[in-house]
Amino acid sequence: MTDAMPDASFVDALPGLAAAFRLSDVGEYRLLADGLMNLNWRVDTGEGTYAVKRTTDTPVAKVRRNLGVLAELATDALPVPSPLTALDGDTVVEANGNSYCVLPWVEKPSAFRL
Repeated sequence: MTDAMPDASFVDALPGLAAAFRLSDVGEYRLLADGLMNLNWRVDTGEGTYAVKRTTDTPVAKVRRNLGVLAELATDALPVPSPLTALDGDTVVEANGNSYCVLPWVEKPSAFRL
């Protein structure tokens, strides 16, 4: 199953993103309605489920910095998702004129569900 109204740019970018982030067997994906600063998709793959984020209003340099902070926090055993690193070592991949990052999917604890 895919988005009810797929974003053509994302659909076109997905195979390249999967290759760059070493994700195989991309299955279902869906655009998420939530998100303040990005467009977000939940993507199921052979390796697991991921949040794929297209940055929309933050400079790429700042996104890279923020992702670096997340990776450091995860290294220090804090419960945060660590961003995936692409084949070129970057945490951000540009495709079809957009910038994307990928993080492991984290389910909301039941106390936070509305």
